[in-house]
Amino acid sequence: MVFGRRKNRDRDPFAHLAGERVDAESGSPWFLDPDDGPELDVEAGISSNLRDDDVAGEPYDDEPGHPAP
Repeated sequence: MVFGRRKNRDRDPFAHLAGERVDAESGSPWFLDPDDGPELDVEAGISSNLRDDDVAGEPYDDEPGHPAP
């Protein structure tokens, strides 16, 4: 390699994040910590992409056939 230079192959590109990694890997995972928050009401089997209009089979506000408000 006439025009190149040797690169240090042992260099760690994430060395500047070593402290954050140690902090993240120490202790217990966040999902095993006690949860003092409110109880969540969860319904399974319903897509988040559906709107109330979809369930009833009614057209969207901008579709033809939608009644004026």
